[in-house]
Amino acid sequence: KEQRHMNPHNIKGDHTMKLKIICIIAITVTFHLNASDQNSDIKYLECQNNVTTNSLKRIAFCGNAFYAVAGKRTVYSVDGNTWYADTTNNYQGPDLWGLSEQNSTIVAVGLNGTVLEKLSYLSEWEVIPYVPTKAWLTDVTGIPTSSSPRFIAVGDSGTIMIATDPWLWVKPVSPTTHLLYSVTTNGSRAVAVGWKGTIVYSDFPFDVWKQVETDTTIDYFGVKYIGDEFKIVGTKGTIATFKNDSLSNLIQIGSTLWLTDICFFQNRFIVIDYGFGKIYQSSNGIDWKMTDSFGKSLCSIAQDDSNCHVVIVGDNGVILTNATESSIYIDYYRRTMATNHSEISNNNESYLNYTINGKLLRKELKNAKIARQILLRIPVRDKSEAPKKRQTTRAAQNCRLD
Repeated sequence: KEQRHMNPHNIKGDHTMKLKIICIIAITVTFHLNASDQNSDIKYLECQNNVTTNSLKRIAFCGNAFYAVAGKRTVYSVDGNTWYADTTNNYQGPDLWGLSEQNSTIVAVGLNGTVLEKLSYLSEWEVIPYVPTKAWLTDVTGIPTSSSPRFIAVGDSGTIMIATDPWLWVKPVSPTTHLLYSVTTNGSRAVAVGWKGTIVYSDFPFDVWKQVETDTTIDYFGVKYIGDEFKIVGTKGTIATFKNDSLSNLIQIGSTLWLTDICFFQNRFIVIDYGFGKIYQSSNGIDWKMTDSFGKSLCSIAQDDSNCHVVIVGDNGVILTNATESSIYIDYYRRTMATNHSEISNNNESYLNYTINGKLLRKELKNAKIARQILLRIPVRDKSEAPKKRQTTRAAQNCRLD
């Protein structure tokens, strides 16, 4: 005030300073709003599954499509919404329980030491004739840093198997006899979890395994490598971190919850519950809240980060997918709430117009034909031509909506 009184010409500068302060505040508020939008809860819709009513025990994103095991069969989807029976699977043996992909090779495992291999997305499944176990194999994971296909499989009685090739499996000594239900790796370290608090781990080349002492009253059913640590989930609503050879940050979000899997998607941790079909989300991995409850047993979760898809599967063929704008439209469309959908082209620009609850919406499409098939779920080809259809839908995966 003294400066302004001494020099009236500083009044202009004072207003300029106030304007700058207001602009800084506005920018700060905008930033926090955007951060809030990015961390908003992810909503899910239940897909119409006309492919199988079998329990879907495990799902994985295998390079260009989601694959899930359903008893003796496998099903697949490019976008998580529309599902097809994998007609390249003529397998009739014991039930399958887990699958994973590495370098375009997909491996599935199951009861009685069953191992199947699929060399490419269009090839048929082949049964591996010799596997050094007849144990129930529950899960398999690809080793992401290997130049050739390498896999780790786990199962009943503490079974651990390593493959330098899907046709060549070895069985290292396991430090446990308890059931191992889930396994994952970051390429340099692998971690497997199972019943009675069992956590075992090994470093590359995964020939020597060690066990961690934990609470034996908890059964662990899921493990994922997220960030620079392994996240583990299990009974009693348990969520824990495994890092530097020890377990830490153990929290329990509900004594009756049976958590089966975890992932990190769009800045959110997501866990799923088998007993009540509940979904919990957290922005920091510490504070959790229930965001959905479907009343159906949920078993496994997988994500496609490049196309912003996350899919959850469970018993009786249940499939849930994140509610993107296009999937919300599909949900409305299936309920006959979306009408007056039409496609128009002007010069080199294509648009899809549709109406939801009286509101006209418009999407610019980079490939109108493929994108319209994605939005309206019009089959590309007859189901008998599934391999060709997968080629088409793989191209559709690259189609983006502005």
